[in-house]
Amino acid sequence: EKLSGQVEKVLHLACLEKGEYKLEKEKLDVHDLLKEVIASMEIRLREEGGNVGFEPLARNPNINGDKFHLANVFSNIIDNAIKYTDKPPEIHISTEDGDKGIMICFTDKGIGMSHNDKRLIFNKFYRIATGDVHTNKGFGLGLAYVKMILDLHKGNIRVRSEIGEGSKFDVFIPYG
Repeated sequence: EKLSGQVEKVLHLACLEKGEYKLEKEKLDVHDLLKEVIASMEIRLREEGGNVGFEPLARNPNINGDKFHLANVFSNIIDNAIKYTDKPPEIHISTEDGDKGIMICFTDKGIGMSHNDKRLIFNKFYRIATGDVHTNKGFGLGLAYVKMILDLHKGNIRVRSEIGEGSKFDVFIPYG
C-alpha cells in the first residue's frame, strides 16, 4: 500500500509539472481547513506523545483555493514536523492577515536542518540524511509537492531553521 501511494505521488507530480492538472478552486475558510487537518492527525500525534497548538489570528481566513490539495499541503508540513524530531512533537500553527492573502506559520521544536538542506528541501527526491535511513520513510516528494501546489495558487513557502532548534515554515496563500 505504501509503495502504491508513493507511485501515485510520483505520477501526480508528473501531471502537475506538465501542466496537465487544473486546480478545483472554491471559497475556503483556512481556519476550518486547518482544524480538519489537525483533527485528522490527532491519533498519530497522540501515539507520538505530541500536540499541536493552533492560534487562528487572521481576521480574514477566506481564500479561493483547492481544498483537497491545500489539505495535503498542510498535512505534509505537519507530518514532517512529527517525523523530524527526537522527542514528542510540539507544533504550533498560527495565521495572520497579509496585504493580499493569509500567512500560515508552522513552527516545530524538531531536529532542525542545515543551511544546505534548507536550500534543497523543495527539490523532488531530496531527503535530509538523519542517521538511520529507516527511521523516516518516504521518497522526498512531500515538500516538492507542497511547493508546486502553492505555486499553482500563486502563493509561496519560506523556511527558517537551525540544527537542534526546530523549523518554521511560513506559507502565504493569496485571497484570489
